[in-house]
Amino acid sequence: MPLAETFRENLRSAIARQNMTQRELAEKSGVHHVTICNILAGKLEPSLTLCESLAKAAKIKLPEIFSENR
Repeated sequence: MPLAETFRENLRSAIARQNMTQRELAEKSGVHHVTICNILAGKLEPSLTLCESLAKAAKIKLPEIFSENR
C-alpha cells in the first residue's frame, strides 16, 4: 500500500479510536477542517510537520501513523 494511503487509513483509525470528529482533529492540530477532509480524501498530501501535528492530536506516535502493521 502506498505510504500516503497507509497514513490516511491509520489517521482515520486513530481518530475513530479517540471518538474524535474531523473538526475536533482540525482544532487540536491547528488547521482548518477542510484541510483534514482533503487529506483524508487523498486530495492533499500533508507536510511532515503537519503529519506530526495530526499524529499528536490523534494521540498516535508518528512512526505508527506510517506503519502498515497497525
